[in-house]
Amino acid sequence: MTAYLFLFCSRDCATLAVPFQVAEREHEMITYFVVQSFTLGSRGAYIADDPVPATGAEHARRLAERLAASKVGVIAFSRSGDPATGEFEDATVLFMSGDLPTDMQEELAA
Repeated sequence: MTAYLFLFCSRDCATLAVPFQVAEREHEMITYFVVQSFTLGSRGAYIADDPVPATGAEHARRLAERLAASKVGVIAFSRSGDPATGEFEDATVLFMSGDLPTDMQEELAA
């Protein structure tokens, strides 16, 4: 079954939905890895590119490093939790480069 996890990012960019596979077993903890890049729009607003799922932490870091050369901002992170209950831990930042939307910077600073 495919589920979607909605990520934080409100004012400056659209809500990000990341698809991931959910096992049919109950209460299985998963960790997913995502790379999110941003482009600067014509009016100076950050535009979230499509989030890219990664196979692991190192894959996410390498992908983010490559995207950092051509994007205004990039963040790679992981998150663990139970899709059956919707309970997830806070994101763990694996890589961050460039400028990110203000609300995302504030969330990371908290």
